[in-house]
Amino acid sequence: MVPPRLSTVRRRELSGPPTVWRQDLVITAAVRELRHRHPGAEIATRHLSCGDVGALTDRRVDALSARAPLPLAAADVSATPLYEESRMLVVPRGHPLADRASVAAEELAGEEAAPCAFETADRASYRILGAGVPPVEGYEDKLELVASGMPIAVLPVGDRRSSLRPDLVTVPIEGAPPSRIVPASRKGDPNPMIRNLRPAAKAVLAAPRP
Repeated sequence: MVPPRLSTVRRRELSGPPTVWRQDLVITAAVRELRHRHPGAEIATRHLSCGDVGALTDRRVDALSARAPLPLAAADVSATPLYEESRMLVVPRGHPLADRASVAAEELAGEEAAPCAFETADRASYRILGAGVPPVEGYEDKLELVASGMPIAVLPVGDRRSSLRPDLVTVPIEGAPPSRIVPASRKGDPNPMIRNLRPAAKAVLAAPRP
């Protein structure tokens, strides 16, 4: 008998091609738990960038762990929230808000949001705020803009990549809508491992502390 296969993706996915997670989302613990529960299954993982989110509907992966909202048609995808993260402001050292204990979401309401190719009507997971921000897609390039003093950024607290830069400071945002982490799969997918992914992830994954 051929063992069931699952493909997952990081982003920040399960039986078929590999599972994928997107960018900064680490799903190692969930995949380990899934393998423990189903030792005969074949499970692989892939890392996807923002531009690769179509890998799910293109059937290059079977499931996706990502931050909602996803730029995918709701009629094609099943996504159930796993946990929520609060949001934080990322500013360069020396910025007027850098020494604050927290910032209210209302204080940022007047900031102009730079366009994002992967933003939906519900809100992007990541926002770059500032007027006249040059168009860049790479995450590291956006952090470089923030460090240079041009824009500021709103990120989920679970994204720790800005902490690798000593020239950036994070400040909790009070009153901002949370970022939701969701396992997503194609609606109607008969793969038996798909329905096993969320319980495994729920057992071992939790929202990071701010």
